[in-house]
Amino acid sequence: MKIILVLLLFLPITLYSQNFKVYCGKDTTFCKSINDTTSKYFITNIIVENGVEPYSFKWSCNDYRVSTNYTMSAADFLNDTTLQNPYFKDFPIDDDFITFKLTVTDKNDNIALDSVSVRFSRFGYLPAYSQYSVYQGDSIRLGGEYIGGGIQPLKYFWSPSVFLSDSTESSPICKPINSTDYFQVAIDSVGCKSEPSLVYRILVVPNALNSETKHKSIQAYQAGSKLIFENVENENVKLSFYSLEGRKLAYFEAKSNSVDLEELHLPKGIYVFSLECNNAIITGKFIHFSKP
Repeated sequence: MKIILVLLLFLPITLYSQNFKVYCGKDTTFCKSINDTTSKYFITNIIVENGVEPYSFKWSCNDYRVSTNYTMSAADFLNDTTLQNPYFKDFPIDDDFITFKLTVTDKNDNIALDSVSVRFSRFGYLPAYSQYSVYQGDSIRLGGEYIGGGIQPLKYFWSPSVFLSDSTESSPICKPINSTDYFQVAIDSVGCKSEPSLVYRILVVPNALNSETKHKSIQAYQAGSKLIFENVENENVKLSFYSLEGRKLAYFEAKSNSVDLEELHLPKGIYVFSLECNNAIITGKFIHFSKP
């Protein structure tokens, strides 16, 4: 009779333990603005069922490798790994999903497990804009993708849309009546929207100033290991070089119409240049093939 009584006592606890569950909800992508330093991004929608309160919570994740010698854990990302709904105090450097695992323990030491994957969409911006002078009645083609990052692929549009052939094209024709600043905005594949980035400053020159003496537009392009400039004869060319993340890497002034990229001593990769000459500023990208 004692054996039967023990079975009756333990049977309800075993069944109840099997129904104890936690749900972390759907995987989440947060849209994080580069200028927003106050918003908090919480892991929410955590549901606990069929346990006996109080509960204890423990968040964990696989080590996230930042560099060869540095990894981050859940304690590095979250403000408190023992809260049901913690928020992020630090963020990953890329847009890959990170899976956070939640272990919930109830008053009777029953355990429930679930996980949720989180990623952040952030945009990168070129640190300079291009300035062109256009005579009344003339046109210029805007072009290029000046915003990176986000969850690829990106869609671009221009603001304002005035004087443009189509503000939703990546390279619309601009025929301005008045001087106008044009901003590019990107929307990524999950709907995150970038901040407007100033890309072109178009200055309209009155026709009264239009003559045979007007300056030709400055052009810059890469030819092998050289960066070539056109229409800068006898001019002082100021050059700045940046990483794609906007970090300034080098600056110098050129007296000729070309620069040897080998002199930058940069690793292989894609970089951004900003050229200033004759009160005009143009930007572009180049590929560096050589090792430092």
